[in-house]
Amino acid sequence: MTKTRNNLSLKKLLIRLNVDLDELLNWIDQYYSVDSSFFLSEEDKIIPEQIHDILLLEDRRYFLHLGFELRSLPRGLKRYITYGKFGGTSTIEQLLVRTCTGRRERTVSRKIREIIFAAIINLHRSKEEILLAYINSAYFGPNMHGIIKASKFLFDTAPSNLTPEQSAFIASLLPYPLPPNIYYSVSDRDVFSSPEEILQLFQSSNPWWTSRVHKRMDYLASLRLTKKEVF
Repeated sequence: MTKTRNNLSLKKLLIRLNVDLDELLNWIDQYYSVDSSFFLSEEDKIIPEQIHDILLLEDRRYFLHLGFELRSLPRGLKRYITYGKFGGTSTIEQLLVRTCTGRRERTVSRKIREIIFAAIINLHRSKEEILLAYINSAYFGPNMHGIIKASKFLFDTAPSNLTPEQSAFIASLLPYPLPPNIYYSVSDRDVFSSPEEILQLFQSSNPWWTSRVHKRMDYLASLRLTKKEVF
């Protein structure tokens, strides 16, 4: 009886994983097709500045790994032992899985599941498809899913027309999305021309958020100065 129950449980798990994988692949196909003009032809592929900024901050070795970084696992395990939370550097694939599933609980089981799916989607879709799907669906703040909506809402322009400062600001929103109270305040105003206007306006009312976005932007500026590249 116990063996039968175990077999049924395993079968249900495999069915659930297959359903989730299909959902992930459909998600990639849907959001990759939103705007695939970020990349030129396969023969002459160029990463635009806006995508380059996101990769510098989120996953500089994106084109080298297979969906996960083995060297990040010891850091995550150390964090779990020390703080009881499993965290660490996530790859673009892992971030995409998190965006699609909406699962953000800080547990070992969620992280392992995330890594497995990240590796699997690498076998089914190209790096370019996965990257664009993430950038076109990532959460930058309320009603801002994807870099196109974020660029339009914040600076009334397309991603390809962002200034270096605007690009840095939007890339810095990925770990620290625009808070709802700031979003609704911004939506009642005219379009901003620079990130500094937004940060100065909300420095006193939301110092935690503004300071962290500032730090991310400063860090990106230092990476640019040292001419760090993505691989």
